[in-house]
Amino acid sequence: MGEPEGKREALRLLEARLERQGEEIERQRARIEELEREVAEWRARFDAARREHEAEVKRLREALESIEEVSREKKKLEMLLEEEKLRFRRLEEDKKLSEEALRSEISRLRGEILTREGKIGELEGEVAYLKERVSGLEGEKSKLKDVLGSLEKLIEGDINYKPYFILKSIGECKIGDLSKTMGVSEGQVRLLLARMERMGIVRLDGEKVRLNEALFSGERD
Repeated sequence: MGEPEGKREALRLLEARLERQGEEIERQRARIEELEREVAEWRARFDAARREHEAEVKRLREALESIEEVSREKKKLEMLLEEEKLRFRRLEEDKKLSEEALRSEISRLRGEILTREGKIGELEGEVAYLKERVSGLEGEKSKLKDVLGSLEKLIEGDINYKPYFILKSIGECKIGDLSKTMGVSEGQVRLLLARMERMGIVRLDGEKVRLNEALFSGERD
């Protein structure tokens, strides 16, 4: 084989190798886009579950406050009943109020107390429901954490997400320090961080970067 022909063969092999590398790059790019969509989808579900959980907790607090208020009113009515009993006993002694009027007033106050107790029962039922609902939301939150853990395993070796694992380990740091830790240029690190900020994964503050606490609350110790 002559020298020109050998060069052509080497060029052909090089072109074939470049084509295979290009195809592999496209596959990796498609995989990255798929993972980004999955992360965005699970982040949206996580945010929705968190908002619903916060709303349910708020309702639970309000219900508990209502129970406390009704309990205080019940105690006031019980004290009022005792005062009325004492007042009517004195009036009876003075013959200023008939026994029938005394029974009527006591019955009225007891009826009001029973009504308040019924209201407490209703509120306690609602509290039980809200507790069950909160428990369910906690279960959903746990599942979402498991899914996030699975996604982390999928992207663990991807240079595009290496800043996430470093920040998860050390917390907030300077972009320059992150560049040194990763062993890549600061410009490349800034490009990666800009994309991760658009995805809602990190927050940039001047020359410092940290994980988005709203998205990863409960994930860090």
